Amino acid sequence: MEESATGGNDIHISRDWLYTKILDACQKKYHGKLCGIVLAGGSGAGKTTFCRQMSTDKHGSRKHTLIKNKLIASYLIPSRGRSSEHLVQFLHSVYSQLCESASLSRFKEQEDSAWLREAVDDPDEVFKRVLLFPLLECDVQHKVVIFLVDGLNLDMLSPGLTNPEVPSKSIPELLSRHAHLFPRWLLPVFTTRQSTAITTHFPGFRRISIDDLRKTHVIQDIQQFILARLQVDRSISKQINKESTELL
Repeated sequence: MEESATGGNDIHISRDWLYTKILDACQKKYHGKLCGIVLAGGSGAGKTTFCRQMSTDKHGSRKHTLIKNKLIASYLIPSRGRSSEHLVQFLHSVYSQLCESASLSRFKEQEDSAWLREAVDDPDEVFKRVLLFPLLECDVQHKVVIFLVDGLNLDMLSPGLTNPEVPSKSIPELLSRHAHLFPRWLLPVFTTRQSTAITTHFPGFRRISIDDLRKTHVIQDIQQFILARLQVDRSISKQINKESTELL
């Protein structure tokens, strides 16, 4: 569903059930019953498409609008390039969004950009000093706000304890090390291809599978996608017979 949903046909799959899950997670976060959520699904499951819709779509459902208003920062990790470059880009992008977020007040802006050079050698210290600690001093417009990161590769994380004296080498490692410092009103929403070891690296997080074919709402997503493709691609509809139509 990923490639077609982002292509020229512009097929939109609402996935309203997923917005419901995120709003429910916001409530659990507010009551201290949850640290964050990880949306897990294989390649092509639609994770990046959903994240783009969540952060940019202007004409969504009421639930989508509620979530978009809570979103203070989002980042889609590039699939190519060096991890060290991604770290600096990530820190700069998130910092810029926090400075501009209408849902935050009193976020401390830096006097200059010297911290970006420092981030190359010590991203952990910069993450804490420039982003996390200033967030703790902020006032928020909602009971819970959302921080979205798409494309965590958990294979980059070592299974055991990491040496705190060695700087983080990737965005997943940086987030895993410091997730416990997130404000109580901040709900992290991450996505990954890996479905295992999530709670090992992110204790207190809940995994939500978006491609589990045992779930009714996932089947409905697929049906919605197929029917949408049939509407925009007549060459496919010509190959559909009565028996296959009844399966939908």
